Amino acid sequence: RRSSDLGGIMKVIFLDIDGVLNSSKTVDRNFDYPELDPRNLAVLQKIVSKTDAVLVLISSWKDDWLNEDGTASRSQEMIRYQLNQFGLDIYDHTADMTYNRGEGIINWLNAHAVESWCVLDDEIFPDYEQLQIVEKLVKISYMDGLTDDCVNEVVMKLMRCEQ
Repeated sequence: RRSSDLGGIMKVIFLDIDGVLNSSKTVDRNFDYPELDPRNLAVLQKIVSKTDAVLVLISSWKDDWLNEDGTASRSQEMIRYQLNQFGLDIYDHTADMTYNRGEGIINWLNAHAVESWCVLDDEIFPDYEQLQIVEKLVKISYMDGLTDDCVNEVVMKLMRCEQ
């Protein structure tokens, strides 16, 4: 069981989708929901199994997370379905607009008990530098998405026990 299941403090991966869990090499891209790449998902699964981290969505896909009636949107269902194939799921998502993604991360951290955290993103948003998030960022290449080359850096950031 994850520490979050027990109400304890968490290790958190703030997760972007496009450019992280898919890439320029991902086939069958569509625009109704993101097509996640099994190669990138397998790497994320490896990271989560080594760190017991929870996944908090920072992707702009969270803007379409719920339908107007509060039910799960098709994009949420499809993201979760693809993650579930690898034993993964979204724990939560930040509440921000795309341009202030870093502010959404800081607000989420301030509202939760977090042991350690990192950000997986293929972009560096302007407020990442202003809010000193860059040191927690593992910058992913959109060309390949999340690869085995990233595993050690992510694990090292998460296994340090300071915010």
